[in-house]
Amino acid sequence: MLLCVALFLTAVSSAAAIPEADEQVSPNKKCARPLTHSPAPGDFAKEVELKLPGDLMLSGNDMGIQGHKTTLTQCSVKEASGAFGWTWTRGTTERKCSTVCPYNIGEYCYYQFGFHKIQYGINPWGISSASSRASQMQLPALSTNLESLDISLDVDYKWIDQKPVTQAPVYRSRLIYDFFLSNQKPVEKQMRPDTITDEIVIEVSHNADFELPCGYQPGANHSAVIPNVFTVDGEVYDLMDYTDQDKPCSNCKYPVRMTRFRRQGSICNGNGHATCTVPKEFDLMPFINKALQFKPESRSRKAGAWIGAISLGTEIYDNQQGSVMFRKFEVKPTASRGVELISI
Repeated sequence: MLLCVALFLTAVSSAAAIPEADEQVSPNKKCARPLTHSPAPGDFAKEVELKLPGDLMLSGNDMGIQGHKTTLTQCSVKEASGAFGWTWTRGTTERKCSTVCPYNIGEYCYYQFGFHKIQYGINPWGISSASSRASQMQLPALSTNLESLDISLDVDYKWIDQKPVTQAPVYRSRLIYDFFLSNQKPVEKQMRPDTITDEIVIEVSHNADFELPCGYQPGANHSAVIPNVFTVDGEVYDLMDYTDQDKPCSNCKYPVRMTRFRRQGSICNGNGHATCTVPKEFDLMPFINKALQFKPESRSRKAGAWIGAISLGTEIYDNQQGSVMFRKFEVKPTASRGVELISI
């Protein structure tokens, strides 16, 4: 039984240039106005939230850490051609290590980044992408009830590195699937971050030698934990690493298992001319199943099976601008034999 939710657009948007992130705002363009201080006053996420047909939603955050200062503009966009996505421009963040990173090591410390994404479903914080009360979404769903969870997309992702960095860790830009597994069903408008057991990150495009600074050790082995872990839709992936340290809320009792995968051949530079290569067909179930099965003995608690929402987004770091523009983003859960998925 194939169940499909989709926003499919035949119109083609020009990818010749990265749109400016501070153009005039309209009902089809929602921007957080240029910031000089982060975290932003008010509700940054609401400022850039844009609902789309097909129960899709564009949203983002500025991830302000302890009042660090930066300049930043982010916009969610739906063009007249039908294309949709986001643009951003970001300056330099005040260089001051955050104390909220639980595993800062020396000067390799987490201090700032933003995020922008497209979402389908209901996440563990109760945020729903539903276009209306009459929406019939196929997520949340139990992973144990799914044969496949296919994504079909057509997207242009490009970015300009305005101040290239050569000293490791080099973290400039990456396009990632980022989603959660929970031990309880996510419910709209109900905050349930304490039910998250897993975060799964899949890097489909990124700058060369991408490494996060939080916990970075220059002398450590940064190669994949399991190279060539599997092939999905003709693309080979590595299991890069996993951690059991992050907590999704300050009063959450248990840390979350984060498992990170990377597509081989996924490097994309920031010259602003080349459009980064992104797989057009993508089954998420091999990644979910591997994350559920990998090193269970080191988990703080049993993995949950609920998939509330799927997100594909970009992390936004200092001194860069870019855009992610879709012509198609389609989520297609396929139920296991004998199982019927219930629309929500």
